[in-house]
Amino acid sequence: MQGEGDSYPGYCEEYYDQLRYFVKDLRTELKDYEGGTDFAFVDGGISDSTSWPKYLTVNEAKKQFASESDRNIYIDTIAAGLDKTKLQADNAHYIGSAMLSLGRLFAEAAEPFLSPLE
Repeated sequence: MQGEGDSYPGYCEEYYDQLRYFVKDLRTELKDYEGGTDFAFVDGGISDSTSWPKYLTVNEAKKQFASESDRNIYIDTIAAGLDKTKLQADNAHYIGSAMLSLGRLFAEAAEPFLSPLE
């Protein structure tokens, strides 16, 4: 989960392409560990903090990327209640209880892709 630094004019317009390149490079680099299938890429939306003026553009790029493969997962953090009201005084980082909720969301998103231990 990242993208806050890209949520500004001049950066956000390139976010989708850069995300595609990043995941493609990761999947190429880690191909030997995939077991013949692209690994799942789970990503969460950035908050609607006033510190991130183009958060909608970044999150839309993340959603678009997720729509291209069932192995690309987008967690809509704002829809899950992790909005700017759940941020610390720095207006950037979630409070503790929100971090726990975020962790659960990531675990739930990743779980279908995990293989049981034998």
